[in-house]
Amino acid sequence: MKSLIVNNKFDNKLLSSFLMNEFPCLSQNTLYKALRKKDIRINDIKVSQNVAVHEGDNIKIYILDDYLFGKQTLNIIYEDENILIVNKKKNIEVTRQ
Repeated sequence: MKSLIVNNKFDNKLLSSFLMNEFPCLSQNTLYKALRKKDIRINDIKVSQNVAVHEGDNIKIYILDDYLFGKQTLNIIYEDENILIVNKKKNIEVTRQ
């Protein structure tokens, strides 16, 4: 799940235009499928249509990272038995185990 806040540049613009700007790898097909499945929420309300968003709206997207960012390859800087150092892109989540 990704959470985004709409800035003033996209005030009163369509949801699709905002999301396609934020996630260049996101296809329109995937976006409209997520809308049909109600996998996108605006201010915690499920939406099924390409509606206008407003400044300050909180958009939550339940789409896999592979669809949002494209297939990622790891740029491994260092690796041994205990440590893995990876140079990653800014919006990729990190989970420790």
